[in-house]
Amino acid sequence: MKKAQLKFFDPKYLNYLFALLPISFVIGNFAINLNVIIIIFFGIYFFKKDVFNFQDKLFFYLIIVFFFYLIISTFINNYSDLENSDLIKSFAFLRYLIFLMVVNCMVKNELFNFKLFFITTLFFVSFISLDIIYQSQMGTNFFGMTTTFYHNSGIFGHELIAGGYIQKFWIFSIFSLPLFFSKKKKYILLFCIFFIIGASGIIFAGNRMPLLMYLIFVPLTIFFIKRIKLATIFCFLFSIGILYSHYNSDTWIKMWYNSFFDNVKHITYAFKNEFEKEYKKESFSEEEMAKKEAKRYVFGSGHINTFLTGIDVWNDRPIIGNGIKSFRKKCGTKDFIKYNRVCNQHPHNYYLEILDNTGLIGFISLGAAVIILIFKRIILFRKTKDTDLKKIIFYSLLLTLSVEMFPFKSTGSFFSTFNASYIFLILGLMISLKPKKLKI
Repeated sequence: MKKAQLKFFDPKYLNYLFALLPISFVIGNFAINLNVIIIIFFGIYFFKKDVFNFQDKLFFYLIIVFFFYLIISTFINNYSDLENSDLIKSFAFLRYLIFLMVVNCMVKNELFNFKLFFITTLFFVSFISLDIIYQSQMGTNFFGMTTTFYHNSGIFGHELIAGGYIQKFWIFSIFSLPLFFSKKKKYILLFCIFFIIGASGIIFAGNRMPLLMYLIFVPLTIFFIKRIKLATIFCFLFSIGILYSHYNSDTWIKMWYNSFFDNVKHITYAFKNEFEKEYKKESFSEEEMAKKEAKRYVFGSGHINTFLTGIDVWNDRPIIGNGIKSFRKKCGTKDFIKYNRVCNQHPHNYYLEILDNTGLIGFISLGAAVIILIFKRIILFRKTKDTDLKKIIFYSLLLTLSVEMFPFKSTGSFFSTFNASYIFLILGLMISLKPKKLKI
């Protein structure tokens, strides 16, 4: 990077924009889009052609195939209606490709300030968690917003996403604390405090899937980040005690969590039943459907019906896909063809949605890119000493990505502003992360 360029733009301003991302996710899609677009604009202004200079070329070629194939698939499915807004959305989705490139360029040129990003993330996550804890005990949060029957959503109000927000940003922010202290004793106490605050926020938020992801993935950190192994074990066991107390505090809360595990058993049964049993491909009248209603897999959140519909939509065009945001249009054709089908905005699973929208071509290109990236970085960091701070950053990002992309869970839309911005941010931070070459 030429020093002359610094006269026209100081890259530290990009770091301030990245530090604003956690609060942008609280405000909503407009703030996220605005922040991402400003980062893209200034990133291209500062880096120019270097944005398109890739070190890991195979990863980027596969990612580019995914983005442009999304446009192709959408065009194929909408060529008779070129004014269709979905085609415009497929082009607009390219902003996340450029966003990914700008983030990668920041890390590659050792300009990304991980300390600033992590500390602001930790602040917002902790504030939201404390707000939720207060709301769960007092009935209202710091701003007077009331609790719901099963959820404490804090400042998110009627949007029941507080647990998902904490899950997204808490893992890599909490495990970044060693970046701020040279001696272990100085950060262990703070680590335990912020760990328990974040874990309690997830527990009291009432979002069951983020809680399950916490219970599955956080214990894995003891294998990857050995530097804080004992502290992680202690804090995790302490949070289990909080969860146990919360579970037994109210009969309705107990029923809420019990129903979640009942749903898991039902989903297993439903998929087994679907693959063992063939349904007739015929339309049913409303009267006939009413008679068969009792046999439908309707329980709990009803996600199984959406998953099954997603599989049906994908089967329409398994290779090329149906184009961006196609599920909401296609699902209506499945509702009365088979039992147990429903319509929704998206199939509530990243993998099913990617298959629905881009088919096997897009699914394989994106999946291969992510697998290659993770495999190469694990090899790179495997023999690195546990005291290497870049190794802690990498494994915290890896765990975060693993939680987000866990295949057997319900999710929002992969192609939404909220989730796409987050996923491609994490990928961008990981691409050029290398031992002993990262400025923190």
